[in-house]
Amino acid sequence: MIKWKALLAGSTCIIILGLSLQLVFLLLAVLYTEMVHAYPYLATPGTIISYLLGFIGFFIIMSIGGYITANLARINILAHTLIVGLATTGVSLLASLSTSSLTLKGLLFVVLGSAFTIMGGRIWHQNENKSLKQHSPTG
Repeated sequence: MIKWKALLAGSTCIIILGLSLQLVFLLLAVLYTEMVHAYPYLATPGTIISYLLGFIGFFIIMSIGGYITANLARINILAHTLIVGLATTGVSLLASLSTSSLTLKGLLFVVLGSAFTIMGGRIWHQNENKSLKQHSPTG
């Protein structure tokens, strides 16, 4: 059985946090551009760091969305988190496809985003199992 509330909550969380991350990323990019004008030797390392931070933030957000989805679904966690991961990365990818075509990076974005959403669900599941063992009469 599909828990629509879990799908909606997980997707909404990912979308809101993702848009917030993009806003922060954009503001930092503007500051970084101004800094590169003054210190050109920072151009290459800054680009690598910004991409790295962007990917880390994206994966954390996807994991949080998976965690929330699993917490509300409580059953069929893999299916629920996979649906949320595919839906949110798919919507994001579709928005970018209006200006370009599907690339290997885009496909990797969907696969890794979905994987980290599932990972968030697995983290919830492990925490739930630990909690149940601690509260059981034999634990």
